Amino acid sequence: MGTSLDIKIKRANKVYHAGEVLSGVVVISGKDSIQHQGVSLTVEGSVNLQLSAKSVGVFEAFYNSVKPIQIISSTIEMVKPGKFPSGKTEIPFEFPLHVKGNKVLYETYHGVFVNIQRSSPAPPLGALLSLTVLTPLTCGSLFHLDRSLAVGQDHDKYTLRCDMRRSLLAKDLTKTCEFIVHSAQRASNFVMENEPKFSSLPRAGPEARTPLGPQPRTHSAVTTAEPPPGQLRPQKGKLTPSPVDFTITPETLQNVKERALLPKFLIRGHLNSTNCVITQPLTGELVVESSEAAIKSIELQLVRVETCGCAEGYARDATEIQNIQIADGDVCRSLSVPIYMVFPRLFTCPTLETTNFKVEFEVNIVVLLHADHLITENFPLKLCRV
Repeated sequence: MGTSLDIKIKRANKVYHAGEVLSGVVVISGKDSIQHQGVSLTVEGSVNLQLSAKSVGVFEAFYNSVKPIQIISSTIEMVKPGKFPSGKTEIPFEFPLHVKGNKVLYETYHGVFVNIQRSSPAPPLGALLSLTVLTPLTCGSLFHLDRSLAVGQDHDKYTLRCDMRRSLLAKDLTKTCEFIVHSAQRASNFVMENEPKFSSLPRAGPEARTPLGPQPRTHSAVTTAEPPPGQLRPQKGKLTPSPVDFTITPETLQNVKERALLPKFLIRGHLNSTNCVITQPLTGELVVESSEAAIKSIELQLVRVETCGCAEGYARDATEIQNIQIADGDVCRSLSVPIYMVFPRLFTCPTLETTNFKVEFEVNIVVLLHADHLITENFPLKLCRV
């Protein structure tokens, strides 16, 4: 058996909050005694910003990187150079998850254009963000928040990394271990008290409908607006129920070119609240009162809206997280169809707004008719963690 290095975190679920102590043991095993040049454990957090290659060009983006924003940095030397005996050696460790000043330890979030993660030593263990603009932009200084360490499906995670340095004749050993950070936000500190920093950002609401017809899954929008200066911080406020009733008819749809050719339909329903606790499901009901055209399917579409910007402007992108079918086929008229959606772990997080980026969520109720008409009702959501 060769030499092995492992990290064991104390908590089985590996979930921690800001201000808590991350603890565990480093396990070193070997059949023979192990000569080493020291064992270290490093935790580092930063926000890495890079200019978007799709907005300013590949070479400009490569040579015009922005200095990372340091959030948390801590290194401990666990063992000085020496020798480990044969067998198994356990070295305990503790890391307080604290940040300095007004900086914030953001919750683990797996996004498409925004990724909040923890990495260690050379990689950052903080909020590693990524925003890719999908269409050409006129704002040349929009940031592409680089996820250079985020490759494939294993890119959005919080990790610890332990390094055991060895002599030139032996290979250094490295071990990483994932853990999850949840925000310590209380329900009483949830709903926004202030307007968004990106004040001219078009905010979708129940009255903003998507026209009939096939709809793209990903969207981009750019506006030149200057967000006010300030430190990175989450939104503040209090949790209050916000039930929403909705009615969908051809008259309520927007951007319809040939309204007279649309089939007649009437769909009513309600959501119990658009202010949601992230660990509880989104609930409500939907009733098809009437429809001239047969219905193919009714779906719930959860959408992430990621915004990143600078003084010259910002980019806003919406992408699908999950799509759940709540009805299949021509639904019986006047029958109540329950709405029930669980927010997926890691792919959602409490609604977040900072000076440089925002993470918001929306839900679409999508009704597909046999005539290939697509009816979409959009509702912005505000998520919190209790």
